[in-house]
Amino acid sequence: MKLIDNEVFLLNESIITPLKNKNFRNLFISQVISDIGTWFDMTAIIVLLAYHWNLGAVSIAVYTVSIGLPWVIFGPFAGVWVDKLPKKTVMILSDVFRGILVLFLLIAPNLYFVVLIMVCKGLFSALFEPAKQTSIKLLLSEDQLLNANSLSQLSFQSSRIIGPALGSLLLVFSTPQTAFIIDGFSFFISAIILFMIPLNQYEKYLSTTHVNETGQKKLATKMKDFSRDFKEGIQHIFSNRILIILILYITGVNFVIFLFESLSVLLAKQMEFSEESIGIFVSVSGIGAVAGAIITSRLGVKINKFSLMIYSSLFLSFILGMVGFGGFGVLPPNLLLWLIVWFLLGLFLAIISVCYSTLLQINTPTDLMGRVSSTANAFGTIALVVAPLLGSFLAQWIQIGGVFLLSGLIMLTICLASFIYLKQNKVHELNHS
Repeated sequence: MKLIDNEVFLLNESIITPLKNKNFRNLFISQVISDIGTWFDMTAIIVLLAYHWNLGAVSIAVYTVSIGLPWVIFGPFAGVWVDKLPKKTVMILSDVFRGILVLFLLIAPNLYFVVLIMVCKGLFSALFEPAKQTSIKLLLSEDQLLNANSLSQLSFQSSRIIGPALGSLLLVFSTPQTAFIIDGFSFFISAIILFMIPLNQYEKYLSTTHVNETGQKKLATKMKDFSRDFKEGIQHIFSNRILIILILYITGVNFVIFLFESLSVLLAKQMEFSEESIGIFVSVSGIGAVAGAIITSRLGVKINKFSLMIYSSLFLSFILGMVGFGGFGVLPPNLLLWLIVWFLLGLFLAIISVCYSTLLQINTPTDLMGRVSSTANAFGTIALVVAPLLGSFLAQWIQIGGVFLLSGLIMLTICLASFIYLKQNKVHELNHS
């Protein structure tokens, strides 16, 4: 694979360098707080469904689908609004409404109520994410994007360590409802921190322009502009081979992840691990992901990022095969062994995520970032709507272990197809910085 000479000067850059920027630091801190709360929430919901309500694979798959559905349906359109609106305002309001919605889980009587809350929460998440992606690019120079995305992944994955671990400990002494309270207030705290980020000149211009036009334009004109802006984002993606490759790749990877992810808790239950161990496994995969983010911040400045993604998907396919054999009893339910397996899963998934986010940003103009990132997320999240349900039905046919083996084979196919395409077309420009 090709080494990228024009990135060697970044070798001495520290992963924490972007934190010297006060505005980015506040954005990062707010993300850390809300991420920890979210993992409290997710751990509690999974335990509630699988252990308290004794629901099966299909019900857990429906819950998983409810998280991704808003991204697919609403995501591409959300990006158009995000590109026009002040990013700070979008993020603050999204946090506030998500906090309120999470608190409604305190009175959740059944799965349908949980699904409704997750769909509504997903609508605001679909607004928040492209606003955050655009803000990162606005606040930092291009040569800091790799470290910034490594930090963002570090936040998300560190919260997978802290959140489930504390959540599991909390569930020993309390109920899932306590976790919902913590998550709800984490969003409120995040919103307060985001409020401290001053609007930059770019955002002020967008805000003023939007306010002035809103009062002057007729609805038909505004809809015409919306349609034009939406098409502009789509056209940019399909006119850029790099973005097409990235989106196809991440859609395939997401399909594999969501095919097996909702079955993980049932696999652990099948292997007679306790409900407290669920949080431990998630935390360990988070530790692996933290390691992956740190590794990427170093290797990503020397090696083609797309190459890193391919190598990671290759190793990931082997790990998934191991999990599949474990599901059939070929590998023993040894706690240490499975802690190592989940650590490696987290590590390789984090490398893929950091490289993907960075490549998407450096190949997208700032004024199109909201539209492109939200549309890319929508394509990637289509898998979240289809794969969990497919995985749950396959589990009844080929067992849970069979689904993991199939996931490994699909990941290996994605890896080989990407490798062949990269070699034949010499797509080294994927990693220009």
